[in-house]
Amino acid sequence: MTSLSTGRNELKSPIQRAREMLRSVLPDEMWSRVMEKGVIEYTGTRATYIISPDSTTEIRDLATGRAVGRACLQLSVPAPAYDRMLAEYLLLRNAEALYWKTANIFDQNHPDLPVLIFGVLDICLFLHLLIQLL
Repeated sequence: MTSLSTGRNELKSPIQRAREMLRSVLPDEMWSRVMEKGVIEYTGTRATYIISPDSTTEIRDLATGRAVGRACLQLSVPAPAYDRMLAEYLLLRNAEALYWKTANIFDQNHPDLPVLIFGVLDICLFLHLLIQLL
């Protein structure tokens, strides 16, 4: 015999539950900014972090606020974006040095390989056009 449970929590989607958990952990002021901007803004001892549900985490210089890099923290299991945001926030808040060892950190100052390839391609196409016109 099977039992049917209609508990309130079981009717919610994983995204709704993840969002509620994030809400329960974040301070009220930080949650208000999440609702306003859609991202978690956390200032640690090394940098300010902009944790987004849709992209990698932006790392900003503490003194200037200028973007200096991006960080990618992948969970070992598929999970809603709010779960990843919560994991990043808690790791940064409680063990920022471990975050820097765990996350993939990309320097903002160096262009990505695709950007360089398309830049070279643009120059080649421009030179080809000049040669055709002459």
